Parts: sequence; structure tokens; C-alpha cells
Amino acid sequence: MNNEAMPLPKALSRSRLLKGWAYQYLGILCLSSFLFADFYFIARLGFEALTAISIISPALLLVLTLFLRFGTANTVIVAQNLAAEKSRPVGTSILSMSFVMIGLTAFWALFYDNIRNWLGIDRPTWEMVNGYLIFILPGLIGLGGLTATLSHARGLGHHSIIFEAMAIVAATNLVLDPILIFGLGPIVAYGINGAAIASGTAIWFSLAYVLAKGSFFSFRSKIWDLGYCKEIFYLGTPLALMSALVPLRDLVAIQNGSQLAQEALVALGIGQRFDLGIQLFFFAVVSVITPSIAFSHKKILKADLLNTLTFSTKLSLIYVLVVVTLLSVFSGDIVSLITDETQVKRLTKYFLLIVPWSYLFFFAMYIGNAWLTAIGQTRTVALIGVMTMLVQITSMQLLSKWYDFQGIAWSYLITGFLSMCLVGYFLRAEIKALI
Repeated sequence: MNNEAMPLPKALSRSRLLKGWAYQYLGILCLSSFLFADFYFIARLGFEALTAISIISPALLLVLTLFLRFGTANTVIVAQNLAAEKSRPVGTSILSMSFVMIGLTAFWALFYDNIRNWLGIDRPTWEMVNGYLIFILPGLIGLGGLTATLSHARGLGHHSIIFEAMAIVAATNLVLDPILIFGLGPIVAYGINGAAIASGTAIWFSLAYVLAKGSFFSFRSKIWDLGYCKEIFYLGTPLALMSALVPLRDLVAIQNGSQLAQEALVALGIGQRFDLGIQLFFFAVVSVITPSIAFSHKKILKADLLNTLTFSTKLSLIYVLVVVTLLSVFSGDIVSLITDETQVKRLTKYFLLIVPWSYLFFFAMYIGNAWLTAIGQTRTVALIGVMTMLVQITSMQLLSKWYDFQGIAWSYLITGFLSMCLVGYFLRAEIKALI
């Protein structure tokens, strides 16, 4: 066993779960602030730049969620090996993430024009989108390495470094964004591409910090372990395929929005950024409970498993109610910070008043999927994802034709309810055995 790793305790107390979640969520908040900082500064460049970054949102969500899902698989493997007193080389997980980025880059290069035609975006705006993605590519490669190392740390029971890494990303990006977007002294203004450069620089700076400080990583073993790589992709691919459907849903929403009006497209882009911010909370919860459930399942600790599930359910419900309340009161003021366009503000406010309610159902899907992932049923997780997203895409297409932008927002509620029902169905045997 790698003696630098700190084993999870046999008793997973609420205080330990809360502490782990707090570190994860603080890190996630830093990451979301980094995403919103880009949006805020780019909005100052004008309506066309705001439209471009709205279109870019699902692409960034795709990359982020794929990394997080493969990272979740890595966390589970590391936690299971920790329970079995074994260790895995962190270098393999880093290289595995690079394969994911190579695949995404190849897909974009091959279908660049097809994607633009499908979305119905004008060429000047699309060139702005493509320029941003080219400049952000080195940063996304670094993000793969950062996600791999942090998921490894999470599986070993280390959470504080995740917050530290994300805080570095947020702070560095916040400093560099206005300098590189608008220019300062001898530094020329790069516009929307400056935001991409700032993000990439912040990510690589954070990765360097993690590698320098991560003494609990074992670099003495071989960097490449083919069996370990296969495990990551075997466990993570179903999760990744499910996650890929989320940005596909958002792209379908953008396609519908572009058919309605440019204001609807921008409103969707803003709303989806907030939706991503909401989802990141659940990624934080899942990141903490997945290795805990995997450890408890391996050791057959039913009390700890029940404790973990109860904690995450209560925390999620409180969070959703707080978010819904805050957005109900302040959504108009928040949107005003980004744009003064009356129609965009009206549509975005409607989106923020309706969509967050769907997480009264979606949180059950996240927790249930974490449970299924921890016990190795990732194919079931992928099946739930496929069924859920097909319903959302179908309902979004139909409702947008009947009720325009409002129909797109309501499709989230329908999908959330269905996802809760599906998770309950596939977990019925596990729930019965637990209680």
C-alpha cells in the first residue's frame, strides 16, 4: 500500500462528510466564479461577444463534465484500492484525461462546419466562438491534468487541496481577465480570446501548485499502468456518455433559441451558466459521497452508507430551497449585472424562476447515480442518462414550438421528475436491502 495515502476512517461521521463537502463546494464555488467572471467581462464587449460566449457555454460544460465524470471513476477506483490496501499511479490518470481531450479536439475539427449549420449561427459570431476555443485548448489540456490529480486526491481522502487549487484558478483568472480582454499598458487587448488565455494560464498555474504540494501522490511507481487505464475508461465511459447528453440538451436549447430570436439565445446562454453553477453544488456532493459509498460498500458498513445518504439528501434539499428563494427575490438584479437588454432580462429572469425548481427532483438523480457508480453499475447510470435526456430533448422540441422560450424552461421540470422516478426504480433492491 502507498503509505503516503491517508485511509478513510471506518466511521464516516456527519462532521467528516460535512467537512469534505465544504472543501469540495468552496472549490466548486471558486470554479463557478471563474466561469461567471469570464461571462461578466465578455458581456462588456458588446452583444455579439455575449452571444458568442452564450454559444460556447455548452462546449465548456461538455469538457468540464466529461473530466468530472472520468474523475469520478478515478476517485472510485482509488478509494476501492485504498480499502484493499493497494495504490495506483497518478500519472496514468493524468494521461487518461489527455486521451479524452484529444478525442474532443478531433471531433471539433472534423465537424466544425456541421455544428455551425445545425445550430444556425451566423459566420462572424461562429468565428468568434472558434477563436475562443482555439485559445482555450491549452488550458483545457491542463484542466484534464488538474481534474485527474484532484480526483486522485479525493479518492485518498484529501479534500482541502481541491479548494486551494480552485481558489488559485479563480483568483488568477479574475486578475488576468480584465487585463487580457481590455488591455493594460503594453499589453494589447485580446477581446474574447483574452478570456480564454486568462483561463488557460490560471488552470496551468493551479496544476503546477497541486503537483508541487501533493506529497501524498506516489510518483515512484511506473507512470503508465494499462490495467488501471482500462479500469478508468470501463467505469467512466458510461458516466461520460451520460454527461455528454447534458451539453447536447443545452445545444438543442440553443438551436431552439436561435430559431426564436437572438435575445432568446443570449437569455439561454446566461440561464445555462446559472444552471451550471447550480449543478456544480451536486458535483461537489457526489464527489464526497461516491468514495464514501464505495468504501462502505466494500467493507459492508450499512450504518455508514445510510449516514452518507441521509446527510447528502438533507443537504441537497436545503440547498435547493435556498437557491430557489434567492433567485425568486434577486434574479432581476443579478441579470442586470450582465446585460441591460430588456427582452434578454425578461427571458432570463423567467428561466431562473422556473428551472431551479427542477432540482427538487434532479438532486435524487445525482445521489442515486453516485450510489450506482460506487457499486459499479455505471451502465445503469448511462441508461438513466440516455432515457432522461431523450425525454428532455423531445419535450423541449415540442414545448418550444407550442410555448416558445417558456416551453424550453418547463422541459427541465418534466425531466427532473422523470429522472427521480428512474433512479428510484433502478435502486429499489438496494434501498430495500438498506432499510
